[in-house]
Amino acid sequence: MSIKFIITLAFTFSICSAHNKNAVAEFFNGSERQMEGRTQCLEIKRALGDMLRLNPIRLKAAKYRDYGGTPNQWTILELVGKYFVPVSSPMREDEFFQSYREPKARIAIKKVLRDLGDCRP
Repeated sequence: MSIKFIITLAFTFSICSAHNKNAVAEFFNGSERQMEGRTQCLEIKRALGDMLRLNPIRLKAAKYRDYGGTPNQWTILELVGKYFVPVSSPMREDEFFQSYREPKARIAIKKVLRDLGDCRP
């Protein structure tokens, strides 16, 4: 095996691996949810539902309740960043809006919604 072949193979593998990653799925699969009470849970569910339904323009314009329940305070990224503590660094806006509609992201979002259940204490 030539060194050129090995380098080409490694480069091809790294490109394919990068294409299979999804920032949103990795974020939700590797983060810890932190919330208090039913009101916060319902707001998280509303935001996650919006991620499944809304196009990027509408999702960027959407506003959500803050910790205290004050309406129209947080963007989707602020809400996600407040209630989910990632294992790695926080998600960047460009990564989020490029990947939130992809199948891997949708699967991760639906899993979080299932885990939240009906928000009963």
